[in-house]
Amino acid sequence: MKTAMAETFERYGLTLDNFAVENISLPEELQKAIDTRISMGMVGDLGKFTQYQVANSIPLAAQNEGGIAGIGAGLAAGVGMGQMMADAMRQSMNPAAQPVQPAAPAAPEPVAEAPEARLEKLKGLLDKGLISAADYDTAKAEILKKLVG
Repeated sequence: MKTAMAETFERYGLTLDNFAVENISLPEELQKAIDTRISMGMVGDLGKFTQYQVANSIPLAAQNEGGIAGIGAGLAAGVGMGQMMADAMRQSMNPAAQPVQPAAPAAPEPVAEAPEARLEKLKGLLDKGLISAADYDTAKAEILKKLVG
């Protein structure tokens, strides 16, 4: 870029000594997606992370003496933690055992995006120059690996 811009500077009697790119900003939606992907990779085992969050929430709920809502939150956290501890102990004693049905109905699984749609989005990001060819190839390989098994 320095070479390409040097001619323009010379027309005005200036010399371009140095050219540095300090920042390349991504669209907000893409930056959020990248941040989420990185965070999920850092979390690792989501089950253990959830157990950690529940364990940390119990003291906070116990400090809340604000009436029925505080009691309900404490009770819910206690029941949830008890269930998780029982499941963890059961699995540590017998890793092949399935966890017992949770006390409350589980939230519905999010609908997974079709692999074709994910690949199209990736290709669009690549075509727009928002991701590198290496990033595209890596993500494409992950999608295809999950699809093929």
